[in-house]
Amino acid sequence: MKASKKEIIKKLAVRRKMSESALINEFIDNGLKVQAYDDNIDKIISQIIKAINEQLEVFLRSERKLIVKNTRASAINTYICAGLYERLLPNFRQKDFKELLETSKKQTSMYIKKEVEKGTKEKDIIDYYRWGDLY
Repeated sequence: MKASKKEIIKKLAVRRKMSESALINEFIDNGLKVQAYDDNIDKIISQIIKAINEQLEVFLRSERKLIVKNTRASAINTYICAGLYERLLPNFRQKDFKELLETSKKQTSMYIKKEVEKGTKEKDIIDYYRWGDLY
């Protein structure tokens, strides 16, 4: 048989060694705190999102700098190699080199645009020499 609310309050007040009115006041205060929390939940969530976005922006800025540095280093290496090959190869081989350079550009472009498949890296390695080809 269920106890009435009044009986529950009496038993709880005795257990906590406080008056029934003090217990009821405590319940009211806690209820108001919960209601205030519920009323402010959107504001709290927006502040949390703002803090996360600020930290994420710092991280992304750092990542962008790393990508730019890597791209710059890669471009420098590419132009150095191209310049060396052009200077070191005899004139009759420069045409082959320019064809190789154009094929490499196409292969790179195809690889960058390529959709990620369910294959493995081994499949990419096997397909390496076909990236610039027409399928």
